[in-house]
Amino acid sequence: MSGSQTSSALANVLALVPSVRTPAAAASLVAQALTTPRLHHFAELLDCAPLLSALGYNNPAGRSILFRTDEGPAPLAANAPTGDFPGRLSYNLLKLFAYGTYGDYVDEHANAPGTLYPAEPLPEAAIHKLRQLTVLSVVDAHASDRGRSVPYDVLMAAMRGSFATVRQLEAFLVNECMYSGLVTGQLDQERRCLDVASCVHRDLAPDGKTLASLEERLARWLKKTQGVFNTLATNEVQLKTAQTQAASHAARQASAVQQARNAARSLASSGVDDFEGVAHLLGTGAGLGRPKRGRGGVPKHSTG
Repeated sequence: MSGSQTSSALANVLALVPSVRTPAAAASLVAQALTTPRLHHFAELLDCAPLLSALGYNNPAGRSILFRTDEGPAPLAANAPTGDFPGRLSYNLLKLFAYGTYGDYVDEHANAPGTLYPAEPLPEAAIHKLRQLTVLSVVDAHASDRGRSVPYDVLMAAMRGSFATVRQLEAFLVNECMYSGLVTGQLDQERRCLDVASCVHRDLAPDGKTLASLEERLARWLKKTQGVFNTLATNEVQLKTAQTQAASHAARQASAVQQARNAARSLASSGVDDFEGVAHLLGTGAGLGRPKRGRGGVPKHSTG
């Protein structure tokens, strides 16, 4: 899934906001956003003042709050002083899809339906997307703390009984998460885990805990990157030293070869035919004597 596709999906929803005037229309637009293909980020909708106004909520300071009807006073807009407002359930759904998981929805819907989210079940397309978002949350939290492998057991637990078998989980990961571009990686059936190379990140929740966690992870990444940089710098120095030494050695070899060639040419032109002359031209002369000659001027070599 490319960034342009995501932006296009979100832009299509935002383009409909000016036509929304009532809480019912706003709730309908939220429901549409939850089922829009390739739309997996919702923080911009939570920051969209006209949409929030149509929902009946006008206090941007409360963006991180989930509103219940049974809670005490909350920092709401003047038109909703009782802790409730017409589009409260739809607003909470937006927050669920921005920052929550499938487990959050299952727990709330089972324990107190209609309190935090609409009492009627979400459409299958929305449930499907919430499961995808849950995979992203699990991958992001688990992989960042424990490496790049996420055990199937962790994913199965997060899916809250959505899949009866591991085979069904694997099919969902491949068909709905990898093929859609949300997660890049591979399944390790022998180790029963998902090996993650990269994944799409979810909206950043506006709370101190999330920001602190992000800062900590960025600090770890910076430390690791600095370590890699230092290693590369050390290797570069070692490589340059080796290259200098190799160049010096090659130059000495070339000089020796050239001297040998010069000596060979000198021998050929001077007609020297004894070892003493050769040694003299080569500049060695160490231990080389003129061989004795026999009759007729033929050199006489010792046999031992």
